[in-house]
Amino acid sequence: MPVHRRKGSQMYLAEFKCRGFRYREATGTKNRVEVQRYEREMRSRVEKPVKRQQGGVMTVTEACEKCLVEELLPRSPRRDTARNSAHNLELMGEYFGDIPLQELTTARVTYWRSSMIKSGLAAATVNPRLATLKAVLNKAKRLWRVIEEVPRNLRHHFAARLVRRGQPLSTVQKLLGHSTNTLTERYTSLAAEDREGAVAILD
Repeated sequence: MPVHRRKGSQMYLAEFKCRGFRYREATGTKNRVEVQRYEREMRSRVEKPVKRQQGGVMTVTEACEKCLVEELLPRSPRRDTARNSAHNLELMGEYFGDIPLQELTTARVTYWRSSMIKSGLAAATVNPRLATLKAVLNKAKRLWRVIEEVPRNLRHHFAARLVRRGQPLSTVQKLLGHSTNTLTERYTSLAAEDREGAVAILD
């Protein structure tokens, strides 16, 4: 039955199967009509075919849709988690669009992260988006086998570039969302290397 109540609860669950996956989600409502509408929307999203470009190339948008339909919706235990991740996937698809996954470089992702920070978004908002992107790329490599390599550690690359360009560690700490400077201190060696190189030029 697509819509039913959990035992001992007044709240409804939406549940159905599609393409061999079981989709089940707590809706957080007692209104049967509202749950049925939600279940129809969820089903239409899942049953929507993921379009593929010719030549076996998967774009970022296609990868985000595939991740949403095959991985996130059937397996996410909490509705708010699924909603947040779906929102992050949608934002990635809009930003990167039809760029093939093979052309998604660390530099492109770092630029995306920088643009989000410049727009005033907090690290607590930006970092989950990077984590979602990394999850998509890992699936593309290990599960779907459409890329051979995942770009290097995206957060580390971003932080290293900031330090090498002379940004203070306190600024890097805020941008990365570190609660203490202990995590950020690992980048001090990068700053020291650059200072030694600068002095060596004088010899």
